[in-house]
Amino acid sequence: MEEWRQILQPRLTEIQNDMKLDKKNITRWRRNYISVADKRESARYHFENVALGKESRQSSIYWNLSLKYGPHLANDGKRNTIFKDGGCSHTEVDTDVFWWAVDLEVESIIEILTIYGPNRLRDFDVLVYNPTDASWEGTPTLCYHQTGVAPTILNVTCVDENTRGRFVKINMTKNNDVENHCLTLCEVEVYGRKTSVEPDCQCSCENKQNEESKTSQIIQKHSKEELRIILQPRLTELQNEIKLDTKNVSRWKRNLISAADKRESARYIGIVGVVVLCAVVGTVVLLDLLSLQEHIRQIRRIRCQ
Repeated sequence: MEEWRQILQPRLTEIQNDMKLDKKNITRWRRNYISVADKRESARYHFENVALGKESRQSSIYWNLSLKYGPHLANDGKRNTIFKDGGCSHTEVDTDVFWWAVDLEVESIIEILTIYGPNRLRDFDVLVYNPTDASWEGTPTLCYHQTGVAPTILNVTCVDENTRGRFVKINMTKNNDVENHCLTLCEVEVYGRKTSVEPDCQCSCENKQNEESKTSQIIQKHSKEELRIILQPRLTELQNEIKLDTKNVSRWKRNLISAADKRESARYIGIVGVVVLCAVVGTVVLLDLLSLQEHIRQIRRIRCQ
C-alpha cells in the first residue's frame, strides 16, 4: 500500500495543482462574466442601440432573396436565435470570405455589442473603422475575435475601451472543415455614444465677428434714447409674453390645487360610502337574525302545544 502511494503521489500532486488552476480560472471567468453582464446592463440603460434600423450590407445574399435573407434583418430590432423562425440574414455558402457591416452614420464610441445568431456562428472578427472615401472600405480596428463556436447570444466588449468608428463589420473566413459554411446573423445590437464633433471655427468665428462688428456699428450710430424707441416694440412684446406666462402659471397652479382638493374629496366620499354600506349590511344581517329568532320561538310554542 505504501509503495503504491509513493508511486501515485507525483500524479496526485499534478492533479491537485490542475484543480487549483482550474478553480482560479473559474473564479476569473466568473468575475469577467459578471463584469461584462454589469457593463451590458449599464450600456443598455445609459446608451442607445446606434445600429438599429441603419443601413447595412453583407458580402452576398442567399439565393439573392433580399427580403428573406437580406442584411437589414440583422439590425431590425427583432431578437431571434432560431434561423427557421425567419428574420435572420444569410450569405451564400462556401465562399472565401463572409462579412456583414452596418453604417452608424456618425462616428461613435463602441461600448458593447450583443450578437444574436444560431449555433453555426464561429471563428469571426468584429471590426470597427471609418471610411476613407464614399465607399464602405477603410482601415479596420480589431474590436473582438471569437475563437470556436459562439453562443446563441454573445455579448462582447472591444479590446480597447476607446474603440470608435462609423462602421461596424463582422468578418468571417471560410472554414473547410464546416459543411455549408456561411454567415448568419439574427440581430446585432451596437450600444455606444456619439463622439463630440468640434465645429469648424473658421466659418463660425468669422460670422460671429461680423455680427459683433455690425452690432457695434448700430450702437455707435444711435443714442440711448433712439435705441430705446427702436427697441420699445420688442420690449412690449416680451412684457406681454411674460404676462401670459404668469397667467398660465397661475392657471396651472389652480388646476393643481383643484386636483388635490378633488382627490381629498373623493377619498372622504369613499370613506363615507364604505361606512354607509357597512351600516346597511349590518342592519340587514341584524334583521335577519331577529326574524330567525322569532321563527324559532314560534316553532317551540307549537311543539309545546
